[in-house]
Amino acid sequence: MYLSLVYSVLYLIFFAYPYSFQAVRGWKTGVASLPFLAIFIGIVICCIAIAVDTKTRFRKALVKSGKLVLPEARLPPMIVGSFLLPIGLFWFAWTSNPDISWVPQVLSGIFIGCGLFLVFLPGLLYIVDVYLLNANSALVSNTCVRSLMAAAFPMFATYMYEDLGVEWATSLLAFLCIAMLPFPILFYKYGKTLRAKGKFAFDI
Repeated sequence: MYLSLVYSVLYLIFFAYPYSFQAVRGWKTGVASLPFLAIFIGIVICCIAIAVDTKTRFRKALVKSGKLVLPEARLPPMIVGSFLLPIGLFWFAWTSNPDISWVPQVLSGIFIGCGLFLVFLPGLLYIVDVYLLNANSALVSNTCVRSLMAAAFPMFATYMYEDLGVEWATSLLAFLCIAMLPFPILFYKYGKTLRAKGKFAFDI
């Protein structure tokens, strides 16, 4: 459900950015798309961070175990991302007023991009590590659920942003992300116990 929410937030971002910068700030269509570059920068930063983390912390754990690493070792970056995403969303929401400089609102995209990537990628890797030979079925189930949610969210995006405004509409997304924030921490702490109770999960 967390991955589905994050995926849906990504789809809503494709509406929220043009709406905020074009409809609210009055920018032209092409210029209003440029703030997406900040999200791209955030994703690039996190790609580098994940690569470094895999080469250092995760590789050391793999060498130390001599076999497979606990799936929960995938979750620390996700925990970091679960904090960065609502921070970025709140930042974007409350700097959207046209009377405020566009610079801080654009910079919020770096946190949003980092948060989206750091939650989504480790979450998928965790599913693979938990189910191993059954990972295909688990990923298909996850893809179906998140695709249905992501398809539904844009259907009410226009009404939500027009009725609530950029501030509260985006804050609502941030509050939903905060509600999901404890789960990566709980899975990191109790994941082994939960896996032991699963019929198809890999337990080591």
